[in-house]
Amino acid sequence: MKKIVKGILTILLMAVVYMIVNGIAFSVMPFTEWFKENSAGQSTNLVLTLLYMLWISGTMYFIAENAACKGGKLYLAVIGGVFFIQTFMTQIETIIFGSAFTGLGLRDVLLMVVGDLLSISITGSLMILIVKRKYQESEEGTVSIDWKQFFKYLLINGLIYMVIYFVFGYFVAWKSEELRIFYSGSGVDNGFLDRLYVNFRDSAAIYPIQYVRGMLFTVGVIPFMMIKWKHKYDFLIAVCAVFLCTAMGLMIPNFLFPDAVRLRHFVEMLSSMTLFGVITATLMGRCRKQD
Repeated sequence: MKKIVKGILTILLMAVVYMIVNGIAFSVMPFTEWFKENSAGQSTNLVLTLLYMLWISGTMYFIAENAACKGGKLYLAVIGGVFFIQTFMTQIETIIFGSAFTGLGLRDVLLMVVGDLLSISITGSLMILIVKRKYQESEEGTVSIDWKQFFKYLLINGLIYMVIYFVFGYFVAWKSEELRIFYSGSGVDNGFLDRLYVNFRDSAAIYPIQYVRGMLFTVGVIPFMMIKWKHKYDFLIAVCAVFLCTAMGLMIPNFLFPDAVRLRHFVEMLSSMTLFGVITATLMGRCRKQD
């Protein structure tokens, strides 16, 4: 019981640290005037913001607490893995659909990435120092990775992600009239196959782009594959928790999306990334062997 209470307090403390560092970083970054004006006019929901920070902090805590290692591998997982999947992969999507966000430029996106990197690096480093301060390196184990099998599953998982992306994108997100109007200017829905055709007609590159994104998500799991975990399902939980970081940010109101569109994307991401996380962890788990 004492350990549980200590863990909860650590997660709460680190969530507050993340919120403070993130707030300071974003207040001093040289964003464009458009970004500053719109972000200043956006109402803030502190409860939802704290819940988002708690998810990130809780994810970092779970990795640090259940990884049977310390040092470089752990920092790579807690900071590198979380940043790559939560921030880098999310902002790639922002750049791809940048035309839907009138006024948002590459400079603002890159500054958001830098702000998140600072927040994750500071919070993650403190988390590791707190959780692992009494850890004995003699507890570490070894993990071997079958890289030939990894690259085979990498190609397969890219395809799986692409299918999940378009299936959930249509049957969960595109079924919202508000979302259709936001992206296309029309509330008309002519069906799944028509949507696939329109995507191909307007921007055929979206298909290979999402295939590559699926492979990049898989590459982002490598830091977690290199770790020996204490329990049977730790690897799966860690992968799913990090993948869901990409969805949790959509809980918070922002000036880029109307609330109806944001919440529909939240449901889409929550469901699709949970499924993709389970599939990714299952496939990548076959490529690793720990003693």
